[in-house]
Amino acid sequence: MTQEGDKPMKRTISLLLAVLMLFGMTACIRVPGYKASEATAAPAVTDEPTAAPTAEPTAEPKQDTWADIDMDFFREYISGDITTLHQLVKDPSVYGIDYDEVERTLGTYQEDENREWYVFEEEILARMDALDQSTLSDQDKLAYDTMRQYIEWDLKGEEFYGYYEPLTPYTGIQADLPLVFWFYELNSRRDVEDYLVLLADVPRFFEDLLTYERYRAEKLGIFMIEANLDRVIEDLDKIIDAKDTIFLIPLFSESLEKVEGLTEAEIKAYEERNLSLLTNEFNQAFVDLKAGLEALRPYCRESKGVAATENETYLRWFEYMLQDRCADTLAPEDMSKILKNSYKECINNARRASQMNGNYPRKFSLGTVEENVDYLRKILDPWLPTLPEVNVRYEEVAEELKEVASPAFYLIPAFDDWQNNMIGLNDPQSSGNLLSTLAHEGFDGHLFQYVYHRSMPGLSLSQQLLETTAYAEAWSQYSEYLLSVKADSKIRIYDMQTYQSNSQLATELLGYLSIRVNYFGASFGTAYDLFSAYYNYDKDSFREEIYEPFIIGSPFYYMPYAYGYARLTNLFSTTRKTMGADKFDEKAFYAQYLNYGPSYFNLLAERLDQWAKAQ
Repeated sequence: MTQEGDKPMKRTISLLLAVLMLFGMTACIRVPGYKASEATAAPAVTDEPTAAPTAEPTAEPKQDTWADIDMDFFREYISGDITTLHQLVKDPSVYGIDYDEVERTLGTYQEDENREWYVFEEEILARMDALDQSTLSDQDKLAYDTMRQYIEWDLKGEEFYGYYEPLTPYTGIQADLPLVFWFYELNSRRDVEDYLVLLADVPRFFEDLLTYERYRAEKLGIFMIEANLDRVIEDLDKIIDAKDTIFLIPLFSESLEKVEGLTEAEIKAYEERNLSLLTNEFNQAFVDLKAGLEALRPYCRESKGVAATENETYLRWFEYMLQDRCADTLAPEDMSKILKNSYKECINNARRASQMNGNYPRKFSLGTVEENVDYLRKILDPWLPTLPEVNVRYEEVAEELKEVASPAFYLIPAFDDWQNNMIGLNDPQSSGNLLSTLAHEGFDGHLFQYVYHRSMPGLSLSQQLLETTAYAEAWSQYSEYLLSVKADSKIRIYDMQTYQSNSQLATELLGYLSIRVNYFGASFGTAYDLFSAYYNYDKDSFREEIYEPFIIGSPFYYMPYAYGYARLTNLFSTTRKTMGADKFDEKAFYAQYLNYGPSYFNLLAERLDQWAKAQ
């Protein structure tokens, strides 16, 4: 995916597809899907019998079309993960999916299971090769190119089995798994049963994960750094210590109240099963994972960048993952230059705002959520294409979740129910920057982009499904930037520009330094000197809070955010330069960019260049 989507492991839960702002992995067990291209016409029948028997004429096989391939891929991908299917499709039968045929598991990290998916991808590629591309519309050609690039990259990644680390501080699977259950919506008795089946699968899933980690440690010699192991253990301890008070206990009971048709006795029985699973199997799974990881502590690798390990395969993996997470085919040096230009532009923007007496604001909010949204739509809507009317529910995070939830999140809408949207807010009354938060998550950020694409006639389902984090975060962060430069005097605009520039600068620097350290071998001192030039860190604090957990331990943590924003602003400036300032139409650029639909930046760059030259 990636949507994620991101896709280092093909058969693990796909949280990122379901929730933006929370990291996760991609699709799990794949099940055979109906192949539209296999259908054949019924044999012809003669009206009268002949004297001697003759063979019945056979009908020509149905011509494979791009629509067939697109639907088959979409169906196979989305039905490979029960959590993603449950979130992104309300009525699976609409897409020819038998919901009962989808396995109720959290997936696996086993290499042989991944091979089944790769075989399916190879079959899809063969069908794509046989297709006459000249028959495709421009829109379908981009969808075709997007799917091909995804599959080719995915197949290339097969050689790097074991190099991806699913256990990372703050957002690894150990932290995300409880949130998977939080976001699993219970609408029916079947949903409740599926939820409990998945909960019971946690011990097996963690045992599988631990086997994978042993392979990384014992066979590949690339187990996590010790500082990150300590942080992962801390995450596990939080769940272990919350055994009888974990937030999933009351939230499950609250969700049951909304399920129609359940008797009091059934509700009580479900609550008892949930409590038993959480306090026994679920909790013990975290205890066992912790013990297994502690046993691997002697295998922790040194706290140094990938380049410094002098492991050629590891370095090739980093380059592969860099292009994958950045959704671009540019070489690391070129990506590094784009990030460098971006962080320098952030510095220039901050300096210009400072010259206009811009300061960090104490609070960026115009009152209620609705008042902030009304202001955003007034300021940003005139610059963007018209959006269909949709329902948006702003839901405050439950008290039990305030410590584990992000400040805000946008729940990606179902393909067949995109008119209904939800944005979660964590204690919005005390938020110091509610306006920018809503610009990122809602109008005109994530919500705008997803609704716009869901509502586009004929836009490939697979193209939407394969949306990468870099593409999604490019637009949401750009929405914050757009607010900072288009806002009127109702807010302190130079304060907002100061805030936006400084916040984005940190993200861009971390993306840039991750490449310089891990791919080009830059030293700790070089990284510290650059970062400390703009942020007040001493060497010990920088190492403990920035360098080890992110640049070394999780080098791609910030990358989709940093590069996504940098690449979109790069496309904007490049297109403007190609057209000339007098011909460039800012609103037309945004419409053109969005009308392509989600894709890889290299494919979008080619098309934007052609569009600019044709104007």
